[in-house]
Amino acid sequence: MMTRTRSLFWRRTALALLFGVALLALSACGPVSDVIGRRNTPTPAGGEFVPTPGVARTATPGGVLSVWVVTPADGSAPQADNVTPNATVPGSRPVGPAATATAAFATIEAATAVAAAPPPAPYYQPDECPPARAPSPPTRPANFNDYKDRIAGYLSAGGSPTVLEATLRNWGAINDAGGVVQADTDLTGDGVREIIVTFYNPQTFNEEALLNAGQMLVLGCDSGGYRVLYETPFNPLVALPELLRVGDMNADVRAELVFFTETCGRSSCYKEGKILTWNAQTGAFKELNNGQIVAINGRIGIADVDGDGVLELTAQINPPRSSPLSAPDRVVDTWDWSGTDYVLALREDAN
Repeated sequence: MMTRTRSLFWRRTALALLFGVALLALSACGPVSDVIGRRNTPTPAGGEFVPTPGVARTATPGGVLSVWVVTPADGSAPQADNVTPNATVPGSRPVGPAATATAAFATIEAATAVAAAPPPAPYYQPDECPPARAPSPPTRPANFNDYKDRIAGYLSAGGSPTVLEATLRNWGAINDAGGVVQADTDLTGDGVREIIVTFYNPQTFNEEALLNAGQMLVLGCDSGGYRVLYETPFNPLVALPELLRVGDMNADVRAELVFFTETCGRSSCYKEGKILTWNAQTGAFKELNNGQIVAINGRIGIADVDGDGVLELTAQINPPRSSPLSAPDRVVDTWDWSGTDYVLALREDAN
């Protein structure tokens, strides 16, 4: 009788131990406490926990790795044809990730960090001009494509526009036919005057040529130096840009830049005018004319045609005669300010 009682006692003791071990194992798997990363670091009974070296981690510590599974309609184990999500499997039910809270928490953290970040500094710093110095005049570059960098480098070193103009004349880039250095107008509205330079390519300049190619640069102060704010592309078939006006055009108390370039064919020459204004938001010049302002065998002029205090552009179009007896259809286009840009407002017969 005593032997049977002892056997029953040890059986109950073993079952209690197994039940306690099972409870401990289940409590260690806490699926809710692991969602946001509140996982307790396991510590062995013998002392401090030491992580196993060399273990590759493929998930964020403290998170839950989730996968997509499909539950068969009859509740049986997944088969080979439905172990991945497949919306066409009858009765299948996709089970979503269990780490939704972790993802939401990360999204909130990222959004908070972006909102708290200071706005980026503007790329264009117009108030940082170099101090005036007296550097040696630059030497003439061998390649015309290097003129722009040499001019900007000299101004950034503290060189004066007056010495720059004299230097360009010595290079043959400015002469009696054209070319200018103008530094008396604030085009960007920041209180600092920009420098406009037009210059020929002295290597190809020919006094007898119908036109001579050149380039126009607009340079402004930026980060303690000068950089090119605008430039016309150099084309050997396009004449040196010619300034028409550097000042207010549309009574907005801001200075605009108006110029034209010219190309010539066998029977006609074409002038194309542009009206530029500074866009402080983009830090660049933009065109105010919403189309091509073209004069054919004529001139482009500026005048207050209708007397409203706003300056208009006029472009003469004089096509060549098709025969000695025919008269060309000559017209004059007038480009006027619309409140947003310059548009073709009037075309008049000039015969």
